[in-house]
Amino acid sequence: MNIYNYNAYLFDMDGVLADTNPIHKIAFKQFLATKNFDCTDAFFEQYISGSNNPEVVQKVLGSAATPEIINLWASQKEALFRTLYLPYMQPMLGAIALLQKLKGLNKKLALCTSAPVENLNFMLDGLSIRQYFNITLCEKDVTKHKPNPDVYLKALDLLNETPTNALVFEDSFRGATAGINAGCNVIIINNKALQSEIYLANCENFISLL
Repeated sequence: MNIYNYNAYLFDMDGVLADTNPIHKIAFKQFLATKNFDCTDAFFEQYISGSNNPEVVQKVLGSAATPEIINLWASQKEALFRTLYLPYMQPMLGAIALLQKLKGLNKKLALCTSAPVENLNFMLDGLSIRQYFNITLCEKDVTKHKPNPDVYLKALDLLNETPTNALVFEDSFRGATAGINAGCNVIIINNKALQSEIYLANCENFISLL
């Protein structure tokens, strides 16, 4: 499969450029345990996986989730994640080689994540990948998050590209839906469960795409 016929390449971050999801799961479990909430595997998969922090806090607290509490809990959980993940910091297999190849071909690259800016900078610098991206977008840059297409549409606008000339790399159903709703082709990375003809490909990592 030749993936190099596009002008722009839009990457999700967590689960795509690095396999952070197992540590995010541990961080949620540990953090919610401090709030006397038992985050079971079933609860995580149904209500947390693929959601942003405000959505998670609202699902846990309901009407008690004030903006102040949402911001505090989100900040505390993500700080815990960064502490837990630091010893395991590494890129997804083949990710650096693909980024280098795309830049060598003068392609436009964007990183489009729903994570907070602190996590964005943590990953960009920890993985040493900041130099590959023309633009980076995170939680604060859009008001409607995945599965809404806003972050990808904003990236396309900033890159001055059309959806048909852009390829999205995602790992979650919500993220993939955002890419498809933006009008882009989508490759699923690191999620064998999302096997569907609507995606351009489904790969364990980036090795097979090089």
